[in-house]
Amino acid sequence: MEIKSIIVKVSVVVVFFSLIVLSGIFAWTDAPSSGPPNDNVEAPINVGTDTQIKSGNLGVGDGAGVGLAVAGDIITTLDGETIGTIITGNGNIITAGDIVPESNKSSDLGSDSQWWSKIYFDKGYFNILDPIYQIKGKKYATYVSDMTGLKAETVGEFEFYGNSLTVNLSKVEEESDLWLFYNIVKKDTIIPFVSSQSPVGLYGYIEGENFVIKTIGEYSGNVKLSYRLIGERIDNTITENLSDDQNISTFINVDEIK
Repeated sequence: MEIKSIIVKVSVVVVFFSLIVLSGIFAWTDAPSSGPPNDNVEAPINVGTDTQIKSGNLGVGDGAGVGLAVAGDIITTLDGETIGTIITGNGNIITAGDIVPESNKSSDLGSDSQWWSKIYFDKGYFNILDPIYQIKGKKYATYVSDMTGLKAETVGEFEFYGNSLTVNLSKVEEESDLWLFYNIVKKDTIIPFVSSQSPVGLYGYIEGENFVIKTIGEYSGNVKLSYRLIGERIDNTITENLSDDQNISTFINVDEIK
């Protein structure tokens, strides 16, 4: 009888402690039956495959609790390979894919009060480039003009006395507009335009490194003129105007406008 009594007592103790352990496990893994602090606490974030939703902020590392704050890098991967965006700990965003809005024309990159200071890219597709100027409290639109082909241009003024002026473009003041233009275009593609601001006709042409301007007929007075030079960019390898992306969905439909 004593042995049976001992076995019964031990069994009761084992069952009691088992219930305590199971209660602790359920309290740790199960969602609460009512909102905290009643009855239980929220279910913890775990490594399970079920979706978990956290109502409050989530901080990782020394995160400050602002939405999702992470002290290290965030990397999206598939089968161990980086496939998407890397957000580095120093604030840089590196993406292996595209950055697109949720729907067409519904989202902005930045805002009118929060601008990107610099954007670096190789090629951009734009329908309109519109620098905004404020004059006397009003905002004015100024549109960047179109140009066929990949070209550069520069404008300026000259003044000389007599019948002609020769400007050696390879020896103009370094870092000036004219110097920069001459160094970024293919030399044999330069097209000159001259416009007289004096009572005499003018014409101009490129001869080697020289920009030559002459009066039409003899002239012995002072001549003032404006000029415009256009040339193909030195890095241009495009041989046709057909876009290299015929599947692009952002374009100006001239067929419909006509």
